[in-house]
Amino acid sequence: MRFALTLPLLAALALPLTGCFDRDDHKHKHGHGHCNGHDDDDPAPTNTADQLGAGQWVYIESADGVETYRPQSPGGWVRNTYVFATDGTLTAIWAGPNDAPVSAPGTWSQKAGEVTITVAPTATLPTRTIIWHVRSLSATELKITH
Repeated sequence: MRFALTLPLLAALALPLTGCFDRDDHKHKHGHGHCNGHDDDDPAPTNTADQLGAGQWVYIESADGVETYRPQSPGGWVRNTYVFATDGTLTAIWAGPNDAPVSAPGTWSQKAGEVTITVAPTATLPTRTIIWHVRSLSATELKITH
């Protein structure tokens, strides 16, 4: 009877010592790996810049050099809005004279985590080229640096 109780206890104590190994080469896992049912060692990437695609991004705030954009303004029109189209064109909207919105057509392209925006000149603004370095992107938030 004493042996029957000791065997499960010893097995439970030995579990942490077995470690977690990759199925193919028996290397010890350091990330998620097969220990928790995932097939990857690394967490999901936070930068999904290749998915910028079409849509509207409205400037919300800037903190520590990182600008935050959202698909819609929480309280009406916000000074910087960019509307991206799948064909590489865009419309940029800024505050003009007397705070009235000014829009300008432009183009955009993306290579990895870098988005290049070129806005055509308007009566009040020259041609502008803006480089965004995408830090994170989800359906509800875009964070960039310049």
